[in-house]
Amino acid sequence: MNGKETAREPSPTNLVVTKEINGYTVTAEFYPGFARAIEVNGVGLYEQKEAGLYPYNLPEGEGPLTSSKMILSSSKGYSVALNLDDSGHAIDQIQLVLGASKEEATGGGVKAFQEEGDRWSIFNTVVYCPPFC
Repeated sequence: MNGKETAREPSPTNLVVTKEINGYTVTAEFYPGFARAIEVNGVGLYEQKEAGLYPYNLPEGEGPLTSSKMILSSSKGYSVALNLDDSGHAIDQIQLVLGASKEEATGGGVKAFQEEGDRWSIFNTVVYCPPFC
């Protein structure tokens, strides 16, 4: 350190955020070094600045993780796990559109576990420290 900088704690490697959106409780569990923002049906669930993780503090001498797991769930009755492996840091954003259950689609008489069309948007443009401290 050059005398002007102060020691900084690394940001957490796992974060769980929950919010009511359109009458349902939605939850995302993820590595916050991957996602700058997460939206569900166009409504913000997570934003790096609002969460106080701006910039995201990397461990001393290390870069962001290249693989992580993200779990997206809703009180509508679903939970989706994504295993992300982005060693080249090529992902800019992920758009995930959920549909009706197969039982509903085939007329099996089972109510769909979710309304058709839930859209999750995950934006991977995190501001890191370093270099932006």
